[in-house]
Amino acid sequence: MRTRLFWCTLVLILLVLNGIIASKEGLLRSGQTVTMRLKISTGPRGPSQLTLTYDLTATLVKVPSIPGQTGALVVTLDKDNVAKFVRYHAGEKLADDEHLLRYHAENGWTRVGVESFSIPEGKSSAYSSAQYAEFRVSPNGDAILTGLLGPKFEPLGSQ
Repeated sequence: MRTRLFWCTLVLILLVLNGIIASKEGLLRSGQTVTMRLKISTGPRGPSQLTLTYDLTATLVKVPSIPGQTGALVVTLDKDNVAKFVRYHAGEKLADDEHLLRYHAENGWTRVGVESFSIPEGKSSAYSSAQYAEFRVSPNGDAILTGLLGPKFEPLGSQ
């Protein structure tokens, strides 16, 4: 009986993990490309880790947030797909040029997207000119970081 329970649990775990992987792969293939301007600093582990802060979040400081709150921001994209904050989403229908981007507010900070980026060993100079982060975003605002971009939106590193 224990062996059967073990195998059933293992199969269930593998099915869930494969479902998560398949959904992320689908997002990478079909998600909306959204770019955010960066303010980069070296992470706590030194030059091999970058701490990513987005210009978009600077505009959110002026908007009050509830600690521990999660939700979605409404953004529009310029001609280079750079996101501009419009408002917090309150369930209303979006205009054709509007997109959602998930956020989490905690300790007075609103986090959007990935907060750190690990640089492959020996490749730090390839990322020194990073000015943008590129994401694939789902219709509900979930985002996956796909890479860092230079000042002319050129991909950096081996993406």
